[in-house]
Amino acid sequence: MSIEESQLRAAFRVLNRSMLLLWRLGLGWQMANPISGYIMVLATTGRRSGDRRLVPLNYAEHADSIYCLAGFGKGTHWLLNLQAIPACEVWLPDGRRLNGHANLVTDESR
Repeated sequence: MSIEESQLRAAFRVLNRSMLLLWRLGLGWQMANPISGYIMVLATTGRRSGDRRLVPLNYAEHADSIYCLAGFGKGTHWLLNLQAIPACEVWLPDGRRLNGHANLVTDESR
């Protein structure tokens, strides 16, 4: 990992903690607009620790699915957690909390 990438990851950790605080304060509904983007919270189970992990992510809904992107690629921790343990929970800004099963989508036409 390059120095720039590690600095960017560190900055995202700080930003993510701030966003999670907003969700815990009941202000998650503010995370759905064209300015901040459409942010959800993804709850996964740590592949090594077994601990619950929360991460805010940009998302899009289509039909009965919710899609998000791994901005740091295949080595993204939440993606690795989902590949090991696909069960997850999604918190949407409108207050819905959905339990689901993650699937990796690599087909660019989807």
